[in-house]
Order: sequence, then structure tokens, then C-alpha cells
Amino acid sequence: MPKNIKGGNKHKKQKNTVHIDKDIIYKNSEEQDYGKVIKLLGNCRVLLLCNDNKERLGIIRGSMRKKMWININNIILYSKRTYEDDKVDIIYVYNNEIVNENSKLMILNKCLNLENKEDDLFDNYEDSEEENYITDLNEL
Repeated sequence: MPKNIKGGNKHKKQKNTVHIDKDIIYKNSEEQDYGKVIKLLGNCRVLLLCNDNKERLGIIRGSMRKKMWININNIILYSKRTYEDDKVDIIYVYNNEIVNENSKLMILNKCLNLENKEDDLFDNYEDSEEENYITDLNEL
């Protein structure tokens, strides 16, 4: 019989499964820090806003390519290069849920927080509008 090249029924079922890593990597040295993705530049490069308020070029390492996807406003863990200050290597990408749950363990700068400041502005605007309406009724 010829060799089975395409795989059998069980092989095809396992092909489409997604393996999710439950291991979360945290910052463990001064060479590593957290950053936020500002812009996707292409060619496995992204523009990062780092925890020290500097913009740096982040390079996605080879083992992360096509396994962990990076989007705008994601929080990532990067490693600084000793010979280049403006380039960093991306080590890990965090989900928004993980960042919200572990915010005490991850010390993030205010500019890296995931909260939308626009929503707060609209809430304050609506409150002030109601107060003005009530004062107008009292004057009548």
C-alpha cells in the first residue's frame, strides 16, 4: 500500500484546534517593561508607547509570528536592546481581560491604561446638562 500523505479522519480533526497557552509572562527584570501598541507598521514591526513615555520601534520575534496576533491598543511585554535604545523586542502580548484582572501585578503608566477617557467626558457633559435644565426650571 502507498504511504498515507494526507492524514486520516482523526488527523484532520486535530488540524483545526487552537492551543491556548495559560501561562502568563510578567516582567521579571529591569530590561523588560510594558508598552502599548500605537501603530502597526508592517514587516513585523510596530510603533510602541513605552511605560517611560517614549515611542520606540517594536520588533515581533520569530516564534510569535502567526501564533500571537498584535492589534492597536494591545498591552505588550518587551525587552530592551542593550546596543539600540530606540528598538525593542516584543516578548508577549496580553489580552485586555488579563490586563484588567492583573492590573495590580502589572504597574502601568497612566497613558497605557485601557480605560476610554471619551466615555468619561460624555458622562460629565450629560450631568452638567441636566443640572442646567433644573436651574432653568427653578428660574421660571
